[in-house]
Formats: sequence, C-alpha cells, structure tokens
Amino acid sequence: MKGDSLLLIGRRLLQAAPVVMGIIVVTFVLTRALPGDPAVFFAGPAADEQSIAEIRASLGLDKSWPEQFWIYLQNLSRGDLGKSISTGQPVLEELTTRLPSIVITSRQPSSFARVCNPY
Repeated sequence: MKGDSLLLIGRRLLQAAPVVMGIIVVTFVLTRALPGDPAVFFAGPAADEQSIAEIRASLGLDKSWPEQFWIYLQNLSRGDLGKSISTGQPVLEELTTRLPSIVITSRQPSSFARVCNPY
C-alpha cells in the first residue's frame, strides 16, 4: 500500500516536470519579449546612456538570451525570484508579506458558499 502511494507520487512528479519547465520557459520569454527596455525604466527619464548601460549590466541584460536563461534557472533553484518592478523589493519578500491576505481573501468566498448552499 505504501509502495503504491510512493509510486503514484513519483509518477505525478514526473508528469509535472515538463509542465513546470514549460511554465519557466514561457515566463522567461514573456518577460524578455515585453516592449521597452527595463534598464531605461529603472534608470528614469533623465538618465544618460552610461547609467542605462550600467543598469543593463547589473540586471544581466547585456548577456545573450541563453546566458540569461541559465542565470534565471540558477536563481530559481536558489529561491531567488528577482526584484519587483514596482517596489524594487525581492519578489519572495513581497509574496510572504501578501500571502496571508491572499489566503484570507480566497477563503472567504468558499466559506460563504458553504453557508449559503443548502446541499
């Protein structure tokens, strides 16, 4: 019985691996294919070419896409999800501060449905 459960879990993890890898590839490509230059955004409207180039280098945008993707995979494996564009804070920190309110908000409709549903 226990061996069957472990085998099922192992199969499910193997089935999920291509999906997870696909999601990683799609998110990487979408973030790189967006219009505009993130370095210009971070530098601000009054930035000169030298400061934009420095920001581009610090973000790793001066490297080729395969190099950027390898760095992206290494950062994901360490749990480094990058920095938020809007706040500049680490994304993981943003998620942990907002997760409690997300959980509460997502549970309220299901609790309401259980109370109101007569079946």
